[in-house]
Amino acid sequence: MLSEDKSGKLQMHKAAVLYRLILISFALLLVFSSIVMLLALDMYLVPLGFLLSSPILLLSVWFLKQKRALLSVHIITQIFPVIFVVLSVVSKMHNEGTSLIFYIAPRFGILVTILLPFLILGTQNHKQLFYATVPAIFWFFMFDAVHSMAGIKQSISFSQTDYPFVVAGSLIMLILAVLIIYLLQNVNEKYEALIIKQRDDLQQAQQKISDSIAYASRIQASLLMGENILEKQFADYFLIFQPRDVVSGDFFWIRQKDNKTFCMAADCTGHGVPGAFVSMLGIAYLNEIQNMENLSAASVLEILRQKIKISFAQNKEGRYRQDGMDAAFCIIDHQNWQINYSGAHNPIFVVEKQNQLTEYKSVPNTIGFNAKEIAFKDVYIPMQSGDKLFMFSDGYGDQLGGQKNRKITKHQLSQLIHQNSGESFFSLKNILIDYWQKWKAEKSQTDDILVLGVEIK
Repeated sequence: MLSEDKSGKLQMHKAAVLYRLILISFALLLVFSSIVMLLALDMYLVPLGFLLSSPILLLSVWFLKQKRALLSVHIITQIFPVIFVVLSVVSKMHNEGTSLIFYIAPRFGILVTILLPFLILGTQNHKQLFYATVPAIFWFFMFDAVHSMAGIKQSISFSQTDYPFVVAGSLIMLILAVLIIYLLQNVNEKYEALIIKQRDDLQQAQQKISDSIAYASRIQASLLMGENILEKQFADYFLIFQPRDVVSGDFFWIRQKDNKTFCMAADCTGHGVPGAFVSMLGIAYLNEIQNMENLSAASVLEILRQKIKISFAQNKEGRYRQDGMDAAFCIIDHQNWQINYSGAHNPIFVVEKQNQLTEYKSVPNTIGFNAKEIAFKDVYIPMQSGDKLFMFSDGYGDQLGGQKNRKITKHQLSQLIHQNSGESFFSLKNILIDYWQKWKAEKSQTDDILVLGVEIK
């Protein structure tokens, strides 16, 4: 579909073309009328005024061509009503304008100057329209008052001298109308073809982008495989993974090494395509790091941080890009019944079998460049069968909604988990999703969402 901005520009350009045609036609009409008055009717004052007015019209056309539409409009609406009034008064004082045509023509001319701004400025620019049309409206209603102040009585007659004006004016207006309609038809056909071509080009480009993003989504999904490990190593689990766009800046990474399960829930800079690129970089580095020996959760995050910093290298000014990820990393030792946790801005919740929820806080640093770098810390948590571990990004808690359009918050997420920890993971997952959907209501999704829960067996 053609964008509103581009469509609006085309409409404005078409209006400008029509506006220039009307002004040029009006100037030609004034010149022709002046010649008729001078040669056929032996009139001098009105033709002289018409001839002097034509350059002003052409000046207005020139300003419009220079993309100074507002100045062009003001020339027409502020100068020409005055010209019409003055010419009408002067012509009547010298008995050149007592016929019906001289009664109708000035008023018609002022009405035209009132309507022209709507053509070029559109109906949405209320302030500009107000300032452009007020002078012309003022002179339209003051027309008779000015004649009264000048001591001119409005005596109207229809004599034989009106016939040449009526016939010539009618023919000229008919010719101009046919010419304008013909030119506008060509302009419309030209721009309609341009609009259709641009629409088709945009649709093709949009389809290519959509296809590419859909393919990237399949690639990302293949990299996030790991649910088979969750099924094998834990009594139960659930996963909420909901990208805000087609692809996600959140990701989970799960690998098995000997009797340990490595789990990571991460939130990369941005979302959509940029976030997905960072997530794939993180996954590639984690696949490399897992092969190292004597790893702890904190050492994994430290190594990952150094690799991310090298990838987003310093720029010429010596400043690092603010790209990276927040993450919670856990090494679950099934033999020694222990969780080794380390976090970068991302905490975890552990619900013990006795239904006590504990939040283990993270280091206030990101995996990437930090103005003040703090070493990641290892936390060792004893576990027993039936304990539940929850890892998550900030997407769920940051969702805006509710009656006051506020965030759900991490605290509310912990309350929902704690209050429903006795439920099966299948039920708990549905409870969290239902609460999020009701909170969000008709609003859009704020961020990518990732919540992972596992039960120790």
